[in-house]
Amino acid sequence: MISRGLFRVEQLLAASRSVGPVLGLETGTPIASLGLIADGGPLAQISRPVNSHGAKLPAMVDELLDQAAVRIDQLAAVAVGIGPGSFTGLRIGLGYAKGLAWAGRLAILGINSLDALAVGAASHPTARPGTIICPVLDARKGEVYAALYEVTTTAVEKILDDTVVEPGGLTARIGGEAIFVGEGASVYGTQLTDALGTRANILDDGEQQYSRGMMVAALAGARIANQDLDSVLKLQPSYVRSLEAALGGRAAASVATAGMEALWSRKKRRLSSSTQLVTRN
Repeated sequence: MISRGLFRVEQLLAASRSVGPVLGLETGTPIASLGLIADGGPLAQISRPVNSHGAKLPAMVDELLDQAAVRIDQLAAVAVGIGPGSFTGLRIGLGYAKGLAWAGRLAILGINSLDALAVGAASHPTARPGTIICPVLDARKGEVYAALYEVTTTAVEKILDDTVVEPGGLTARIGGEAIFVGEGASVYGTQLTDALGTRANILDDGEQQYSRGMMVAALAGARIANQDLDSVLKLQPSYVRSLEAALGGRAAASVATAGMEALWSRKKRRLSSSTQLVTRN
């Protein structure tokens, strides 16, 4: 059990008033979600289902930047959801973000994917003080990735850290009204409402003002304002469930050695030779 406060989105954006454009990426689910903030406000966001994050992500980033009329060399930082979530999706997103940061000499920040979902859900009208927010992602094998957050008058307090659990084990920990958000909430919505009845409020993506990618960018913007950055070399995904448990030893080793690093290397080569990037002094 932990206790950690997260600001609401309005406070996060206000804290990032002095921060230039921040690109946020979330690729831990079948929905690729991108957001862009700058100078304390949202600029653009895109969220859509994809069959392959690796194939679609570069074009979606270009589309997002075009919407906002921001060049890639104008970015101050790239932020990426580091999980929990899909092993392959997380590694692709992090590999892309590392390549972008390395080649463009950008700051990089890893953002907890469940934190981003919780902060987004805190803007919903039903998120009253005392309500529990529970972001839920499908972990397969009849389990979910989840955490618990309590809404306060000024913030969102994380009261249960990231875990992998069966839906029944999750609802057993919730005593009052709860907001469930994330693709796992749709998959297991019937079980959640059967257990909690009218105390359960299941949100879909269309009910949130900001995308998950936008929340990743907003959380990162506040951290940048406090000079709280990550290392491009040391940043790693947060899986909760081990690679070996999910994929088996041989498959896990293959993903660990090839998946992210291959994409990162290709992205570095492409961006380093691109005339779109301006080297910073």
